[in-house]
Amino acid sequence: MNIHALYHKPESEYAYATSENSLRIVLRTARGERLDAVRLLYDTKYDFIYRRAAANMEKKCSDKLFDYYISDFTLADVRFAYIFELTERGKVWYFSEAGLTETYDFDHAYYTFFQFPYINRDDVVKVVDWAYGAVFYQI
Repeated sequence: MNIHALYHKPESEYAYATSENSLRIVLRTARGERLDAVRLLYDTKYDFIYRRAAANMEKKCSDKLFDYYISDFTLADVRFAYIFELTERGKVWYFSEAGLTETYDFDHAYYTFFQFPYINRDDVVKVVDWAYGAVFYQI
Protein backbone atom coordinates (compact mmCIF):
# COMPACT_ATOMS: atom_id res chain seq x y z
CA MET A 1 0.00 0.00 0.00
CA ASN A 2 1.33 3.42 -0.93
CA ILE A 3 1.16 5.20 2.44
CA HIS A 4 2.42 8.46 0.92
CA ALA A 5 -0.77 8.80 -1.12
CA LEU A 6 -3.10 7.96 1.78
CA TYR A 7 -4.74 11.17 3.01
CA HIS A 8 -7.67 12.45 5.02
CA LYS A 9 -8.20 15.71 6.87
CA PRO A 10 -11.27 16.34 9.05
CA GLU A 11 -13.23 19.56 8.55
CA SER A 12 -11.89 20.16 5.04
CA GLU A 13 -12.79 19.08 1.51
CA TYR A 14 -12.28 15.54 2.88
CA ALA A 15 -14.96 15.84 5.61
CA TYR A 16 -17.76 18.36 5.41
CA ALA A 17 -21.41 18.89 6.27
CA THR A 18 -23.95 18.54 3.47
CA SER A 19 -26.87 19.46 5.75
CA GLU A 20 -27.46 20.12 9.44
CA ASN A 21 -27.30 16.39 10.19
CA SER A 22 -25.37 14.92 7.22
CA LEU A 23 -21.68 14.50 6.48
CA ARG A 24 -19.60 13.47 3.51
CA ILE A 25 -16.33 11.67 4.33
CA VAL A 26 -13.60 11.26 1.68
CA LEU A 27 -10.43 9.15 1.78
CA ARG A 28 -7.68 9.54 -0.81
CA THR A 29 -5.53 6.58 -1.88
CA ALA A 30 -3.01 5.98 -4.66
CA ARG A 31 -4.61 5.52 -8.06
CA GLY A 32 -5.03 1.85 -8.93
CA GLU A 33 -4.37 0.69 -5.36
CA ARG A 34 -5.79 -2.84 -5.16
CA LEU A 35 -7.83 -2.60 -1.99
CA ASP A 36 -10.29 -5.39 -1.22
CA ALA A 37 -12.40 -3.10 0.98
CA VAL A 38 -12.44 0.36 2.51
CA ARG A 39 -14.70 0.77 5.54
CA LEU A 40 -15.42 3.62 7.89
CA LEU A 41 -15.71 2.64 11.57
CA TYR A 42 -17.70 5.31 13.40
CA ASP A 43 -19.95 6.36 16.28
CA THR A 44 -20.39 9.40 18.49
CA LYS A 45 -17.11 10.55 19.97
CA TYR A 46 -18.27 9.56 23.46
CA ASP A 47 -19.29 6.01 22.51
CA PHE A 48 -16.60 5.16 19.95
CA ILE A 49 -14.40 3.26 22.40
CA TYR A 50 -17.34 1.03 23.42
CA ARG A 51 -18.99 0.33 20.07
CA ARG A 52 -18.69 1.21 16.41
CA ALA A 53 -20.81 0.96 13.31
CA ALA A 54 -19.19 0.15 9.97
CA ALA A 55 -19.98 1.53 6.53
CA ASN A 56 -18.45 0.48 3.24
CA MET A 57 -16.89 3.29 1.25
CA GLU A 58 -17.01 3.28 -2.54
CA LYS A 59 -14.42 4.49 -4.99
CA LYS A 60 -16.37 7.30 -6.64
CA CYS A 61 -13.73 9.11 -8.69
CA SER A 62 -10.09 9.23 -9.72
CA ASP A 63 -7.61 11.70 -11.15
CA LYS A 64 -4.11 11.13 -12.58
CA LEU A 65 -2.59 10.26 -9.22
CA PHE A 66 -5.32 9.34 -6.76
CA ASP A 67 -8.54 7.40 -6.15
CA TYR A 68 -11.19 8.89 -3.86
CA TYR A 69 -13.43 6.79 -1.62
CA ILE A 70 -16.59 8.56 -0.48
CA SER A 71 -19.35 7.87 2.01
CA ASP A 72 -22.36 10.01 2.98
CA PHE A 73 -23.98 9.83 6.42
CA THR A 74 -27.16 11.07 8.02
CA LEU A 75 -26.51 11.35 11.75
CA ALA A 76 -28.73 11.17 14.82
CA ASP A 77 -25.92 12.76 16.87
CA VAL A 78 -23.55 15.11 15.05
CA ARG A 79 -20.59 14.56 17.41
CA PHE A 80 -18.96 12.15 14.98
CA ALA A 81 -15.77 10.08 15.53
CA TYR A 82 -14.29 7.71 12.97
CA ILE A 83 -11.31 5.82 11.59
CA PHE A 84 -10.77 3.96 8.33
CA GLU A 85 -10.31 0.20 7.97
CA LEU A 86 -8.57 -0.83 4.76
CA THR A 87 -8.22 -4.41 3.56
CA GLU A 88 -5.49 -5.26 1.05
CA ARG A 89 -4.94 -8.87 -0.04
CA GLY A 90 -6.75 -10.08 3.07
CA LYS A 91 -4.64 -7.99 5.47
CA VAL A 92 -6.45 -5.36 7.56
CA TRP A 93 -4.95 -1.90 8.19
CA TYR A 94 -6.26 1.02 10.23
CA PHE A 95 -5.89 4.66 9.27
CA SER A 96 -6.37 7.30 11.96
CA GLU A 97 -4.67 10.48 13.22
CA ALA A 98 -1.82 8.13 14.22
CA GLY A 99 -1.29 7.19 10.56
CA LEU A 100 -1.53 3.73 9.01
CA THR A 101 -1.18 0.89 11.53
CA GLU A 102 -1.63 -2.87 11.57
CA THR A 103 -3.57 -2.74 14.86
CA TYR A 104 -5.71 -0.13 16.54
CA ASP A 105 -6.13 0.50 20.27
CA PHE A 106 -9.87 1.17 20.57
CA ASP A 107 -9.54 1.61 24.37
CA HIS A 108 -7.45 4.73 23.79
CA ALA A 109 -9.11 5.82 20.55
CA TYR A 110 -10.00 9.25 21.92
CA TYR A 111 -6.41 10.33 21.29
CA THR A 112 -6.20 9.22 17.66
CA PHE A 113 -9.61 9.00 15.99
CA PHE A 114 -10.67 11.55 13.42
CA GLN A 115 -13.62 13.63 14.52
CA PHE A 116 -16.19 16.09 13.31
CA PRO A 117 -17.17 17.59 16.66
CA TYR A 118 -20.24 19.58 15.61
CA ILE A 119 -22.19 20.74 12.57
CA ASN A 120 -22.96 24.43 12.71
CA ARG A 121 -25.95 25.31 10.51
CA ASP A 122 -24.08 28.41 9.24
CA ASP A 123 -21.23 26.24 7.93
CA VAL A 124 -23.49 24.23 5.61
CA VAL A 125 -23.15 25.50 2.04
CA LYS A 126 -26.54 26.04 0.47
CA VAL A 127 -26.31 25.54 -3.29
CA VAL A 128 -29.01 27.32 -5.28
CA ASP A 129 -30.94 25.15 -7.76
CA TRP A 130 -29.77 26.96 -10.88
CA ALA A 131 -26.09 26.30 -10.05
CA TYR A 132 -26.31 22.55 -10.73
CA GLY A 133 -26.66 23.00 -14.50
CA ALA A 134 -24.61 26.20 -14.81
CA VAL A 135 -21.28 26.64 -16.55
CA PHE A 136 -18.80 28.92 -14.78
CA TYR A 137 -15.79 30.72 -16.21
CA GLN A 138 -12.89 32.29 -14.34
CA ILE A 139 -10.83 34.94 -16.07
